[in-house]
Amino acid sequence: MKKNRWRMPVTVLACTLMLFSSCKKEDPVVPEDKTPVTPTPSEIPNSFFAEVDGDDFYPVTLSATKSPDKTKLGISAPGSTMGSFGFIMPIDIGVGTYTFDDPMLGPKTATFLLDQQNQYGAQAGTGTLKVIFHDKVEDVIRCSFEYTATPLPTSSATDFHNITNGTFTINY
Repeated sequence: MKKNRWRMPVTVLACTLMLFSSCKKEDPVVPEDKTPVTPTPSEIPNSFFAEVDGDDFYPVTLSATKSPDKTKLGISAPGSTMGSFGFIMPIDIGVGTYTFDDPMLGPKTATFLLDQQNQYGAQAGTGTLKVIFHDKVEDVIRCSFEYTATPLPTSSATDFHNITNGTFTINY
């Protein structure tokens, strides 16, 4: 019996061709939707940060209060060792960039208190409060701020402090 030396390679080639020609090209896999889930405003966590003369400031607590007549929003951010921040602004303030008003008169004020004797504020027309987001239905506001904190008239302080890179987000 004579063996054909080409029979095996031809058979393998034929099987390979049949295998590849019978394969159906699959549709590409469509990746899962990667659109980030946007939290509702009330799910955004409260946060506060500022630099005081280049040092990081994080508050121990952060709170916001509406005035009794519901026209102003007060924000308080006391720290453990580096004083505390306070802000007052109109409750209906819109997205935009604002300069601070007189810290004793308002309506947009910022204060930085080291202690009872060393009280500072953003003087009228100095510094900025940028309202990045304000949902007046869900009661959430996000702002950034910076200013030079100068002594308040009731303070015994004579120096000043540079407040930079300030941000806060709060549910009120």
